[in-house]
Amino acid sequence: MESALTHKLTYWAPGTPDGYGGQTFSDPVTVMGRWEDGAYLFVNPATGQQEVSKARAFSETSVALDGYLLYGSSESTTPQNVDGAWKIMGLKSLKDLDDTMTLYTVYL
Repeated sequence: MESALTHKLTYWAPGTPDGYGGQTFSDPVTVMGRWEDGAYLFVNPATGQQEVSKARAFSETSVALDGYLLYGSSESTTPQNVDGAWKIMGLKSLKDLDDTMTLYTVYL
């Protein structure tokens, strides 16, 4: 699977509420994955409604809802201010038959 995961992505994990109605984020981490622009149907776990994403990404690195993902590299600690960084709105995971690897599909 690693041969298909050749894109560098930047991931910001969601942190804690900042006390002003927003939230903090972890420092950015570079992960390998595959980014695909396009409209993809997914079920938003917060609402249970079917929605359409702007893009999706695949990775073997676990990510969390409400985090942010960027196609490319960034060292910014504020993902909302990074052009092209999108909020993670949906997730799916799929384990291989041997239960040795998990592929995460991330909807943005």
